[in-house]
Amino acid sequence: MKPLMRRRVLLGLAVATLAVACGGGGEATPDPIPADLAAAESAAESGFDAGLAGDRAAATDAGRTTADRWARYRARGVSDGAPADALIAVDTAIADANRLAATNATGPQLARAFNAISAPMGRIYATYKPPVPASLLDLDYLGRELIVDARVADLALATTDLDRLVAQWAPFRSAVIAAGGGAQARAMDTGLADARNGITARDAAAVERAGVNATDAVDLIETLYADRARDPAD
Repeated sequence: MKPLMRRRVLLGLAVATLAVACGGGGEATPDPIPADLAAAESAAESGFDAGLAGDRAAATDAGRTTADRWARYRARGVSDGAPADALIAVDTAIADANRLAATNATGPQLARAFNAISAPMGRIYATYKPPVPASLLDLDYLGRELIVDARVADLALATTDLDRLVAQWAPFRSAVIAAGGGAQARAMDTGLADARNGITARDAAAVERAGVNATDAVDLIETLYADRARDPAD
């Protein structure tokens, strides 16, 4: 299976495409997500991809980039009022991922460590009230956890993470449909149902495929919101 190559640049860059209707005077409104924050989150996802693929060199590079861009953002997070516990959680997760990348950790262990960097990111992104819902980061984080669970054939943990993913998706689903995302919502529903069926069948490979499909559905939902932000008349 090809490595995951999704990036949360839509969350960081969608608003930069907003134009006259929102900002007036022919100028795009500023992107509310600081560039260094978006870059750190994107690099952490690169680390996840590299870990899952067993590419330790790429994971090490991603870890360095994540740490660098996070360090550039960190003081601004404090001044902007991002939750202190979320900022500290990212500090810890970045340090853990970089430390693990220097060991003989397995690919799934590396992937899990890099994914931990993304766990608090939704709360930090929410500080900036982006038009692409920050809660999508939580869905993506849980989908990646499910993928790693399946990769190591831990179906008990997969059940727990799938339950968390379903609970996170349930209150958001109606909003996606109301935003014109019926097809996207169905894609997410299918991914979650397939994951549940794979767990029941004790088929870890099927669970992993379903997890990938669920995270693909998150990308579709992000695109929906980014397009709506770009052209509110649609």
